[in-house]
Amino acid sequence: MNKKIFYIVILIFSFISTLFANTNSVEKISVQLNWKYQFEFAGFIAAKEKGFYEKVGLDVDLREYKTNVDVVYEVLNQKANYGISNSNIILDKGSISPAVLLATYLQKSPLILVTKPNIKNPLDLVGKNIMGAKDELKYSSLALLFEHFNINSSNSNIISHTFNIDDFVNGKVDVMSAFKSNQIYELDKRKIAYNIIDPADYGFIVSGINLYSSINEAKDNYDRTARFIEASNRGWKYAIENQEEIVDLLKQKYGVLKSKEALLFEANVVKQLVMSDFIPIGKVSSDFTQRLLKQLIYAKTIENEANVGTLVFDKDSLFGDKKFTLTKKEKEYLDSKESLKLCVAPSQVPIEYIKDSELQGVTKDIIELFEQKLNKVINLVPTKSWSESIEFFKNRECDIISSISPNDERKLYMDFTKPVLSLPLVLATRIDKPFIQNSSFLNGKEIAILKGHFFAEHIKLNLKQIKLVEVLSIQDGLDLVAKGVVYGYVDNSLVLAAIQKEYANSLKFALKFDMQDDLCLATRNDEPLLGEIFNKLVDDLDESKKQEFLNNWTPIVKQVGWLSSKEIVVISFFIFSIIMGQFVYHRKVSKLNEKLKRLSITDKLTNIYNRFELDKIMEQEKNKIDRNSSYHTAIIMLDIDYFKSINDTYGHLVGDMVLVSIAKLLKSSLRNTDTIGRWGGEEFLIILPFTTKESAVIVAQNLRDKIAKSDILKEHDRVLTASFGVESMSADKTINDVLIAVDELLYRAKNSGRNRVECDL
Repeated sequence: MNKKIFYIVILIFSFISTLFANTNSVEKISVQLNWKYQFEFAGFIAAKEKGFYEKVGLDVDLREYKTNVDVVYEVLNQKANYGISNSNIILDKGSISPAVLLATYLQKSPLILVTKPNIKNPLDLVGKNIMGAKDELKYSSLALLFEHFNINSSNSNIISHTFNIDDFVNGKVDVMSAFKSNQIYELDKRKIAYNIIDPADYGFIVSGINLYSSINEAKDNYDRTARFIEASNRGWKYAIENQEEIVDLLKQKYGVLKSKEALLFEANVVKQLVMSDFIPIGKVSSDFTQRLLKQLIYAKTIENEANVGTLVFDKDSLFGDKKFTLTKKEKEYLDSKESLKLCVAPSQVPIEYIKDSELQGVTKDIIELFEQKLNKVINLVPTKSWSESIEFFKNRECDIISSISPNDERKLYMDFTKPVLSLPLVLATRIDKPFIQNSSFLNGKEIAILKGHFFAEHIKLNLKQIKLVEVLSIQDGLDLVAKGVVYGYVDNSLVLAAIQKEYANSLKFALKFDMQDDLCLATRNDEPLLGEIFNKLVDDLDESKKQEFLNNWTPIVKQVGWLSSKEIVVISFFIFSIIMGQFVYHRKVSKLNEKLKRLSITDKLTNIYNRFELDKIMEQEKNKIDRNSSYHTAIIMLDIDYFKSINDTYGHLVGDMVLVSIAKLLKSSLRNTDTIGRWGGEEFLIILPFTTKESAVIVAQNLRDKIAKSDILKEHDRVLTASFGVESMSADKTINDVLIAVDELLYRAKNSGRNRVECDL
C-alpha cells in the first residue's frame, strides 16, 4: 500500500470515528406528555426546537398523548424516561407512586369548574349534571373540592367528559371541568354566560405541568436528568418571552388545529400560572406538596403514606444516607459511660410522667428509640416535681433532661437540641369565665404556672401586670383554678387537653397565647460530645415517628386532616369547651372518638386494616423476632387476578363488591391472631404470627382454593382467582426487605399463569 492510499484510509477512518463519536455523545430520551400538543408544553417544545436539549447532549422525543396511554405506567416501567403530571404528588390507583418530582412549571393548576351562571359556589353543585374526566374527579384538586363539600354520584349526576363544549352550551350539562387556558376562550368567543368555581379559592391548591421520572431513572442517570431539567427550564423561559414564535411553531410544525388567537390566549394564561416574576422557573414547592399530601389523606383519596412515594430530585433525597451514625470520638465517649441518666417532668401527661417509678408518655417512646440507636441504657432519675428535676440537673445528677424550653438562664448549664415538639401555649379557666381575645385582659389577675416553666420568665418581663402563682404540679394549678383561687392556669395545649376528662364540667380553654412551647432535649454543657450526639438523634427523628408516638399516647391525634396534631388539639379543645356542660353530648363525643379511632386504622371500603396499621403491626412483629430467635412470623401478599378487566367489563361497583367479598372471605378463613389488611388497590396483605414459612404456604394454598371455588362472580358466569406470594420475617431482614421479596414472589405467581402460590422454600 503506497503512502497516498494509506493517508486516504486514515482520513476515512478518522471521519467515521468522529461521526460515531458525535452520534454516541447525543443521548436519546423520551418524554410522555399527558395531553395533545398545545402551549401547556411550550417550554419543552422550545427547548427542543431552539437547540437547548442538543447543547446538553440530548435528543428528546416529545410523545403526544394517545387514548389509553397510562403515563404513570410508561414512566415507572421506564418505557418513557420522563412524564408529565397535573399533580405535584404522582398518584397511581389510589397510592403514591415511587416517582421523583423533577420540576414544576405551572405553580397553580389551570383546572377549574365552569358552571351555569346560577351556580355560584360548591354547595350549588348538588343535584346538578356534572361532566368531568375520570382522573380529574378522582385525584385532582376538583376531587378534593368534591370530597370536602360532599358532592358525589349519589346526590348529583356525574358523567364522563366528552370534551365537547357544546354539551355545556346546549344545556346537556350544568357543570363541566375545564382549563382556564382552554375552554374559557371558546366560551368568551361565543359570548356564553358562565361562572367559574376554582378549587384554589377554597384552599385546594395543586400545581400543573409537573415533570417526573422513576426513581431508577433519576438515580441511574442523575447527571443526564440534571442536564434535561436545566435545558427544559431554559426552554420555558424562552417560550414565555417569545409566545408568538412558539404559537407559530405549534401550528406549522406540530399540526395544532386551534386558532392562533386561541393559542395566544392559552399562552397568556400559562404565563400567569408559571409565575416566573415571583418563583424561579421549574421550582418544586415542598410546602405545596406537603399540603396536598395532608389533603389527600384527609379526603381518604390515599392512605397515610407520608413517608413513601414521590421524592424530590436532589442528591440528598436520592442518595443521602439517613442512617444514624456516630464519630469515633462520640463512640468513645459513650463507651466511657456505663449508662446515661435522664430527668423528666414527673406529671406532664401525656408528654411525660412518672408512674410506679417508671417513665410513661411520648418521651418514653422517644427515649426507647434513642436507646436502640445508641445501644446504651438511659436510666430514669425519679423526681417529685419539675423544679426538683431542674435542681437535679444543675447538680449534674442527670445527664439529660427532656421536654424543656430554652431560656438564657438555662443556657448557662444546658445545651439544647432543636425542638422535638412545638405546641401552643394556652390558658385554662373556669367554664363560667369569658373567652379572651388577648393577654391584656389578664392584667391584675392571678395566674398559676408550673414552677420553673420558661413562660413564667416571659410573663415577669413582658406581662408584668399579671400576678403569677407558681405551683409544683399541673394538678395543683388546675385545682386552684377549679376552686376559684386563681383566675387561670398556663401550659401547653397537649398537656391541658390530656386532662380534659377530669375537669370536663368545670374548666375550658379561654386564650391561646402568641408564643409556642418549644420542647427540646437538653444535655449537660460540660460534656459537649453528649450534646452533639443528641442533636444527631433529634435530627434523625422524623415527623412520622413523632406522629406515631403521639398516636400511642393521645389516640384522638390520629384523626389528622391537613391540620397538624397540635392544631387539632387546640381546635378540638376550644370546641369541647363550648359543650363541656352538656353531659349527654359529651358521651356522644366519646363514642364518636372511638369510632374515629377505628376509622383511622381501617380501610374505608373493605372494613379491614389499612396500610398504616399494617406497617405498625409489622414493626411490632419485627421487634418480637429481634428479641426472640425462636419466634416466627410469615407474610402473605395476594393480588386479585385480572381485576382491571373486572372493573372495565362490569364497572367499578362490581369491582368494589369483589374487594369487599374477598376481605370477608379472608377474615372468615383465618385465625383471630392473624392480621388482614388492604395493601393497596386489589392487593391484600396477611400477617401470620407464630407461623413458619412452610405453614404459611399451606394457608395460602387453602385461601387460593377457597377464592377459586367461591361464587363471588357467579352472577357474571366468571371464576375469580388470586395469585399469592409467601415470605417469612427474620432478624436479618428489614421489613422493607421482606416486602420487596414477597412482592417479587407475588409477581412471579402472576407471570407464571396466575391462580398460584409462589414461595422460596
